[in-house]
Amino acid sequence: MPKIYDYLGIVFLFYSNEHEPLHVHAKYDDCETVFIIIFENGVLKAIETRNSKGFEPLPLAKYKEAVRFVEKYAVEIAMKWHKVFVLKEKVVCEEINKKI
Repeated sequence: MPKIYDYLGIVFLFYSNEHEPLHVHAKYDDCETVFIIIFENGVLKAIETRNSKGFEPLPLAKYKEAVRFVEKYAVEIAMKWHKVFVLKEKVVCEEINKKI
């Protein structure tokens, strides 16, 4: 379960058995929301969200922060996805304590 970012207490991670489409899980306390990142011809087209089975969704304030974060870091998240699931390399969790 590679953690890729810790942003203001929201942990963004991949599970070790991930599948397409490209997505990242955002966890805060016992809550979790999934962000699906959609690129078309190498350009960010959309970010969709869904609830994660077995978890309550992120609280609204944390959800809004997570949306802003994923919008800003979508390319970096995609690069980390590629590194972990295609190249089979480890990634280091980046801690970001400043609001974006």
